[in-house]
Amino acid sequence: MLTVLTNCNSQKSNTLDLSKDILGKHIDSIITSDIKTRKKSSGYGIDYDYRRTSSEILLNFNGASIYGYFDQNTNYLKNTVEFLFAKKDKIIVGYDVFTYQTEKSDLLIRQLDQFLGKPNFTGYFNVEARQAGNFNAKVWEDKTNNCTYLLDVSKQEHGKECWLLVVDNNNPYFYNRALGVASFNRWEDFVKYKKRFEKPETYTYQDHIKEATENGNEYISILSE
Repeated sequence: MLTVLTNCNSQKSNTLDLSKDILGKHIDSIITSDIKTRKKSSGYGIDYDYRRTSSEILLNFNGASIYGYFDQNTNYLKNTVEFLFAKKDKIIVGYDVFTYQTEKSDLLIRQLDQFLGKPNFTGYFNVEARQAGNFNAKVWEDKTNNCTYLLDVSKQEHGKECWLLVVDNNNPYFYNRALGVASFNRWEDFVKYKKRFEKPETYTYQDHIKEATENGNEYISILSE
């Protein structure tokens, strides 16, 4: 029994939780030599690099495992996490999480809601989606840790797919990259509007909806909240 308990404790201590203290860590403290990574064209410019993995011990969020495959026999569409870091110091400045199965995507969404609470922004693709409650985007601003969680949700042939982007607000390169995702265009408009008209820090997206509606733009309240 002592051996079993020791093994369980060892596994627990080696498991990473993607909801906790990832930004600012050195990449080598997470991607150790025994963890397999995959390569692709970086696309992040000459100053940044990444490590992409489907390791089971890294695919956890808020205490729940989001590890999985669409097809385990062929390793097709494996859930993954991609850590983005500066080449000069290897400090993580952002990370992306991808889930490709409806069950795991729904689990990730539930854990985000539980961990972060009510989102600062929720977006819908069209009127029908809003009526059905089928959002395609959520944004949470974590001001305590100065980071933002941006969730893109889409329906694919293989099921519900999630793309979670977690970015350091102090790094405009990756924050702007996240805002470039189509699902977040209304949030991007809000961010630019807030800066352009020097709105106070307490000015929320809900304030923005109210102001836009009063100025005759009622459509914004239909496709977002």
